[in-house]
This record gives sequence, C-alpha cells and structure tokens, in this order.
Amino acid sequence: MFEINLFINPLSKFCFEMEKKLMKLAEKRKQIFRIRFIPIISLKKIEHIIYTCFKYMTSPEERQRIFKNIYSAILDVKTASLQGQKKGQNFLINFQQKIIQEKQRDYSTNLAKELATSSQVDIEMFLEDRQSLSVKNAFYRDQQKVKDLHLKSLPAALIFDFNSNEDGVIIENYLPEVLNLLSQKNIASMEQLFDALIYKYDIVLENKPDFKHRFTDLTC
Repeated sequence: MFEINLFINPLSKFCFEMEKKLMKLAEKRKQIFRIRFIPIISLKKIEHIIYTCFKYMTSPEERQRIFKNIYSAILDVKTASLQGQKKGQNFLINFQQKIIQEKQRDYSTNLAKELATSSQVDIEMFLEDRQSLSVKNAFYRDQQKVKDLHLKSLPAALIFDFNSNEDGVIIENYLPEVLNLLSQKNIASMEQLFDALIYKYDIVLENKPDFKHRFTDLTC
C-alpha cells in the first residue's frame, strides 16, 4: 500500500486540480492508496498567488484579511477531518471550489456550515470541535512538517510504500508524471515506480534517510 501525503497551497489552482486527480486515483485503487492532503499557509507562500486568484490589487490590510480567511478555513478542514479523512478532503475541495472557481472573497461561519453540509459532516459535532485546541495543534504540526522536510515548492508529496522497508520519498518536481504512473495497475511498489520513471520519463529519484523515524505521526 502507498501512503501519499500531499502538501498543497490551498489557493493554487494547480494544487486543486492535482487533489481531484488523487481522489479519483484513490477511489479507483482503494486497496493500494491512502491519501492525505496537508494545506500549508504562510504569508510568504500565498501572497504571490493572491493577485492571480482574485484579479485585483490588494492592500496589506486586504492581504491580511484573506490570509485570516484561509487560516480559518484550513482549521475547519482539520475539524472536518476528525470525522474522517475523506470528509476533510471533501471539505477542502469544496472550499477551494468556492475560492478558486467561484471567487468567493469572504469566509464565515455560514459558509463553513454550508461546506460542512455538502461534505456530509455532522454540523453539531463540527461546530463544537472547531473551537478545540487539538485542531489548532494539528494545524501547527502540519506547518512544522514542511519546515522539517525543507520543501522548496508546493505541491510536494511524501510517499511511503508500506510493503517495503525503504524510507519515504519526497517528490517536488515530478508529481504529474508520478501520479500518471501510479494510476496504472502494474505499479504496486516503490521499486516498480522508480523503474517506470526511469523507463518512461528518464527520471531518477533518490530515497531520503530517516523519514519513517521522523514522521511516524503523519497519520495523526
């Protein structure tokens, strides 16, 4: 089984499209894949995409407001995930649909309820959990993982093969090619993935040390 941890910029259309592809892949090959989306936000990482997303110049105050909206939404993604990873993923996708495709500018409790309902999240439990300290702690653990991994760009993936003793592999530059290969039924191990990358794309990836030791809490 593969575990794919996808680190994404929640404002990026490219990340949005990749998430949808991964969800289809996981649905298609349920026994092979476990996926997890990890939205990453920081002023430095999202400022450059705000103008592209909203199509207007923004003041520092407006950028801060957008950042706070995104922060609140990502906390709610974590809250929805308490009821199941798939519900959290659906909440994230539905939120991105609003902000990227429908150009929704404001995030509110009413919108959060709407997204939760469309993601089949229990509203009463959701409203109770979204104020909890555990949700904020889970969010900050995700942000710290990016620092620990020294990721240079988003989206990026940390992939484990649970049928192998090999360490996890970080992929930053070849995600479309990797996802294309993983969608094929003959790819069922990391070794097969490496061989196919070399054969089809002339791409060589290297294992990174100590990931299993350092990231045992990825599924938390």
